[in-house]
Amino acid sequence: AGKVCANGTCMNEECLSRLVFLVDASQSMGPHWDAVAASIAALSSDAPLSYVGLATFPEFLSICEVPQDLKVPFAAGAGAAVAAWFGENDPFGQTPLLAAVEHMAGILPGILPGGGALVVLSDGADTCAWPGMSYEEREVLIVEALGEATAALFADHGIKTVVVGYQYEGNPDQLNAIASNGGTGLETFTAAGDEAELTLALVTLVDDLKACFE
Repeated sequence: AGKVCANGTCMNEECLSRLVFLVDASQSMGPHWDAVAASIAALSSDAPLSYVGLATFPEFLSICEVPQDLKVPFAAGAGAAVAAWFGENDPFGQTPLLAAVEHMAGILPGILPGGGALVVLSDGADTCAWPGMSYEEREVLIVEALGEATAALFADHGIKTVVVGYQYEGNPDQLNAIASNGGTGLETFTAAGDEAELTLALVTLVDDLKACFE
C-alpha cells in the first residue's frame, strides 16, 4: 500500500481514519461547550488526512427533533470547520439520544461505505423518547433500542461505535448499551470530567488510527 501525505504528516493509505462525531448539543451542555469543542477540533486537526464529519442533536431551536444532515460534512481536514461550527452555535433543547443514534444508523452506511467509526458524546441520558411512559418502562425500551441500533451498524456495515460520557449524569445503562454493542470490545462507556480527560479519551479510543501515523 502507498502513503498519503499532507501538511508534513504521512499515513499508510489503508490507515486513513473515517470518523463521524455525534455530539449532544442540548442545553445542559452549555457549561461544557468550549471544552468539548476544543477537544473535538483538536483531534480533527491533529489528523489532517483523516476524514471527519460532525452530527449533533437536537436540531437548533427545537426541543427533541434530530437534524437530518451532518453539521460539518464528511471530509478530510475538517478541523477548522468543526471549530467554526462550535463557535457559531450554542446548546439548546433536550436530549433525543435514541432518535439521534437511530438516525445515524440510517444514514451512516451511505457516508461510511466499507466501514468507519461513530463517536458519540453526551452529558446526559435520553429525555425525549416515549415521554408518556413511566421512567422504568421507558428506560427498558431506550436501552434495548440503543443496543439494537448500534449493533446493526457494526454487524451490517462494519461501522464501530464508541461513546464518551462527559460529566455524565443519567442512567449509565443507556451509554453502556451503545458501548457494549459497538464492536470495539468495550462493555462500558468512557467517562471524561474535563477537557484534558476528554482529549485523552478521544485519542485513546482512536489510538489504533493514531498508530498509523509516521
